[in-house]
Order: sequence, then C-alpha cells, then structure tokens
Amino acid sequence: MKRLITRKDLQNIKRDFRIMLPSRESVIQDDGISACAWVHKMKIEKDNLVLFYKRLVDPHPAVQNKHFMLVFVTHFQKSIFYPIGADGICVDSTHSISNYNFELVTMLVIDEYEEGIPVAFCISSSVSTVIFTHFFKCIKTTMSSSIIPKFFMSDDAVMFKNAMCLIHVPIIYNVLGM
Repeated sequence: MKRLITRKDLQNIKRDFRIMLPSRESVIQDDGISACAWVHKMKIEKDNLVLFYKRLVDPHPAVQNKHFMLVFVTHFQKSIFYPIGADGICVDSTHSISNYNFELVTMLVIDEYEEGIPVAFCISSSVSTVIFTHFFKCIKTTMSSSIIPKFFMSDDAVMFKNAMCLIHVPIIYNVLGM
C-alpha cells in the first residue's frame, strides 16, 4: 500500500525540527525594499553574489539615476566560467517579463555537450550599450582580465556586441540571431 504524506505529517516534522515559517507580517511586501534587503544580506555573506547594485535613486557615473541595475554571479558560476568560457560566450535577454518592465540578461558559456550554462545575470530597468558595457565590465573585473572567446553569440541587438568591444574583449567570430 502506498502511503502519501499528510498535512499532519508535515505539522509533526515542523514541530519536531522546530521549523518556523515567516509570518505574513515579517515578509517584506515592497519589492524595492526586499531587493535592497537581499543585497545588503549578500554583502555580509562569505561569498557575496552581488557584483553591482544600483537603485533607481542612486547616483552613478556610468549608469543614469533613473535606471535600476543588479548584477550577480554565484560561486558555482564563477568556478565554471574559467574552464568553459574560453570557447564562447552567449548573451540573451528576456524582454519586459515583469510588472516593472525589467530585463533579465543572462551570460552563458557552452560546455562540452554544447549546452548553455548561465555564468552571470543582470536585471536592469533599461537596455542600452551603457548598461551592457557596465554589466560586462563587472564580469570582466570579477572573472578575469583576459577573456578571449572564440565566438560571441547574441540576439539581433547590436548593443551586446558594441558593449563587448567597448570593454576590449576581442571577438574572433560574432554570431547574431540566437
């Protein structure tokens, strides 16, 4: 006979392991404050995921005040970037998937099975050569100063290629139309 877990089983596990779920009052409801709290929490962690964070109101010399930008990379992503990233770098962007019309830009490298593995993320309120140049600078500074991919692949937005060229990453072969 199959025995499925019941609500009572979950309550017993919660009680026995002293698992406390956050109350509705303790969860931050405002997305901006929640993102800011997460970034500040990451800054005190041993392996800080956040490479760059700029709220809409924060001044920055390269990114305009009216723009939001968050760049982050996990420890795993950093570790696989070096061995895999030499062959090629791909960049793709989701277009206006949130209520805020933010973009999620993902940098990927291609592994030996020709599978794309995400190595960095950028969430921004705008897409432009300036935004992508800053994103790529963050990656270049964190990962290595000598990134020389054999190919660079992006969608038809030429700003990706322009941004890569602005940070002086030589592109041997560029493929558009991902």
